[in-house]
Amino acid sequence: MTSGYSLAGFERRSLMLLLPLLCLALFSSALDPRIPQYFSDAARPVLLNIAGICFSAFFCLFAALLIPASRRFIQLFCVLTAFALLTFADLRSDSRFFYCHTASMLSSLSAALVFLPGDRGRGRSGPGLLPQMFFALLLPLMVSHLLQTMLTALRDFISLTFASGFVNTVLAAAVVPCFALMQTMGMPGIISSVQSLQYPDLHLMCVPGAVALTDLVSLPALLLAAAVFRRGGKRLFLVILGFMAALTSHIGSCVSVELAIVLLFFPGVFVLLMISSLLNYAMALFAQCDTLTNFFLLYQPDLQLLPVNLFLLDAGDRLCIAGAALIPPLLLTALQFVRTRRAAMLQRQRRAKDRGFAITPRSSPDLIALTVLRACGGLSNLVRVNRQGRELMLEPLSLEAVSLEAIAPVLRRRPRLERRRGFIVCDLGENCSVVALRLENLIAQSGAAAAAPQGTQDFSIRDFLIQKHQRTKGANRNGRERHMDADQAAHGQEPL
Repeated sequence: MTSGYSLAGFERRSLMLLLPLLCLALFSSALDPRIPQYFSDAARPVLLNIAGICFSAFFCLFAALLIPASRRFIQLFCVLTAFALLTFADLRSDSRFFYCHTASMLSSLSAALVFLPGDRGRGRSGPGLLPQMFFALLLPLMVSHLLQTMLTALRDFISLTFASGFVNTVLAAAVVPCFALMQTMGMPGIISSVQSLQYPDLHLMCVPGAVALTDLVSLPALLLAAAVFRRGGKRLFLVILGFMAALTSHIGSCVSVELAIVLLFFPGVFVLLMISSLLNYAMALFAQCDTLTNFFLLYQPDLQLLPVNLFLLDAGDRLCIAGAALIPPLLLTALQFVRTRRAAMLQRQRRAKDRGFAITPRSSPDLIALTVLRACGGLSNLVRVNRQGRELMLEPLSLEAVSLEAIAPVLRRRPRLERRRGFIVCDLGENCSVVALRLENLIAQSGAAAAAPQGTQDFSIRDFLIQKHQRTKGANRNGRERHMDADQAAHGQEPL
């Protein structure tokens, strides 16, 4: 990367992405038809479209500045040129479905990837400037064509599959995430124009309400909950984006840009939002809540709610609103818990490998047997083993002393803990019979050594004192005899 480019600087500069979104929200609110203005009804959509294009171009400019580049000026020129060409093509193709040009915005950002720097900030070795610019303009066209093909296929799938026999069942829940995906690309009107979705059926009447709950409640709640699990600049970015989503959730162009930001920078949060939209539909269908809006008032281009008294809601409506606010944070909390547990497990496995447990299922059976024995807490904690095919069942004395993370690297798949029956099932593959034989021999030898009679006798302190006194008397007597022999030899007498 370029010199001076750090993660902290990237997080600070990422706040610039919210400036075009804020300007677009202010401009759209100023052109609201409910506010007295000097513009005609025909000029208002034109001004909104121009504002959407201009602020989307600024968003592309600020997003390109976040990407490191070896040729910054050429990078920005190619990104803006690609966005202008794609926007012009969108307006010429079918402009009545494009309420926001987020698809062109995401496609044009691919041109910035061509100018990524090489090692130590130097430009990449390869083609010259003109071929690089040509490829930078060709890549967004290819990405846009791919997105348009996918969206066209999705539109054809919806129009052909969502027949009356399909949408009159609970399978109509698939419309909600499809609408959110189309809304991310700035084309929600494609789904609203499908004739099969205009039937007055209960399953279809819950679709606009689920979409409205997702954008009005679930999206801000999910962004604010995601900010809790982030640090530094990402937390501030998500907090500001969450409050902006709560304030601008009725403006179609702003919602499209917000969903595009989430898809681009937080794809996991976007997936959780799609799951939350399905659960919102299930709650709306279960509670049979009042219709908040319909397909004709659903983001064309803005969201318009039906005249519902928010202070006189019944229990079903309150349940749906509370569920739309609580389900996304709960899903995110569960996902973070799973990720934390998995990270801890991987860290324990990495520590085990660093300590010498880097053994694979293809290692020798003796090493696998030693690894299994050590993971089970030693030979004293292993009661018996039993083999069934390629699976080895270990019965430890204490399950708390067994480390499943240490035994997992030598197995074909994860070990299975049968806590109620008190044993562990390990898939050792073709080494199972040899490892079982090694462990059985070790257990048998350990049991024989423990059952062998010992040659020691019971200790008696009385006998110990008597023997010590006798040894002391014998030593004193021998000392006196040696002293007498020495005196006699000194006087010329023969010793006794």
